[in-house]
Amino acid sequence: MGEHQVEAGGGTLTTRIEDGVAVVEFARPDKLNAINTLMQAELIRVLDELELDPRHRAVVLTGQGRAFMAGADIADYGADDVAGFEAFQQAGAAVYRRLRESRLVVIAAVNGYALGGGLEMVLACDTVVASSTAEFGLPEIGLGLVPGGGGLSGLAQVAPQLARHLVLTGQRVDAVTAAAAGLVIEVVEPAELMSTALRLGRRVNRLSRRALELAKERLSTCGDETDALAGDIALLTDLFKSPIGREGVSAFNEKRRANFEDL
Repeated sequence: MGEHQVEAGGGTLTTRIEDGVAVVEFARPDKLNAINTLMQAELIRVLDELELDPRHRAVVLTGQGRAFMAGADIADYGADDVAGFEAFQQAGAAVYRRLRESRLVVIAAVNGYALGGGLEMVLACDTVVASSTAEFGLPEIGLGLVPGGGGLSGLAQVAPQLARHLVLTGQRVDAVTAAAAGLVIEVVEPAELMSTALRLGRRVNRLSRRALELAKERLSTCGDETDALAGDIALLTDLFKSPIGREGVSAFNEKRRANFEDL
């Protein structure tokens, strides 16, 4: 692939090759790049396409507008029944697993909000650089829910104290705090974010593809992430089915404060 646009499909992503490095942008800026079912499928398809070109070793993920990714599209999945909700969570887990198992080194360039599923997307990447304006959070507890895609088990492995704070308070932290906890490798000014990510991508592109694949495979076997994610999804689904989750999601969709007083 040369310097050109790569067709992404249904419009939730844009993909390009910049300075020899594949760049995938989440392209729902009006929704703060909230992930929906179409974006889940498109991201997997684009990764499949990029991996076919042996020149690629790295891919940069970033977002358009003010957000990297502000979680799942709750207005979408909150209206589903339990079966639909579970299907959405399993599809999300498949995306994160696909990123971790990709032959490519996945670089997150966090340009803004990385909340809920967006932070979990960051956790599925191999290395993370962030703008000084980026914010990280897991707001699910405010809906009476918990993260279901690695925000519990995955973040607890990377930064246990940060995980407890984000999961149990629903508050956000800035990029400097995330870096101090080990979630982010480098914090740069907004204007330097993409050049920093592309520099990493170019470095990776000069390395042995097979060595990178073997290294990623070995790193992925250091912990049983599949079982951990299954446990996260089971807990999330139980809460979603309960009066707690019903109240939290309904309140969000109705733009009111949730009432958990008796829950």
